[in-house]
Amino acid sequence: FGMNESFAGRAGLADFRAQYETYLREISRLHPQAKLVLLAPIAVTDDERRNADIAAYSETIADHAKAGGAVFVDLFNASKTAYATANVPLVSQGIHLNERGSREMGKAVARALVGDDAFARVPTHRVEEIAKAAAQKIIKAGGEVGKNKALQSALKTVNDLSGKVNKWVYEQ
Repeated sequence: FGMNESFAGRAGLADFRAQYETYLREISRLHPQAKLVLLAPIAVTDDERRNADIAAYSETIADHAKAGGAVFVDLFNASKTAYATANVPLVSQGIHLNERGSREMGKAVARALVGDDAFARVPTHRVEEIAKAAAQKIIKAGGEVGKNKALQSALKTVNDLSGKVNKWVYEQ
């Protein structure tokens, strides 16, 4: 939320704030035990005027997170920092995260959820093992994969992710 809405500029902030508040209230009503995690939109590259608008919407999301006791993940500032320090492009067309950009923002989300110390202690060599265990849990919960298209799709996704994560781990 926030990226597309930010095209309305600061004039659209009041509407965004009201609509976002309604959305969060409904999510909380439907899932009262859920812990909400609110993500700021990423920055764009080479357009500070757009980034000023995106920053205003990100601040609104941060305010909602604080007021509602949600976790806030500041992808706006994380992306600006990542863009400035990366030696390769992290986006295509100035806005769409590529594989490397997704990896960097994934790290930002993980750090926000578990903290820098816990993130540093993650045994990256175990990620593939964990992905496979998740796939087995899906299979166990749903029965035989061969007869269930949804399980086949989920298993394929887990296997694809496992391969990508494994590749990433060994590239680091």
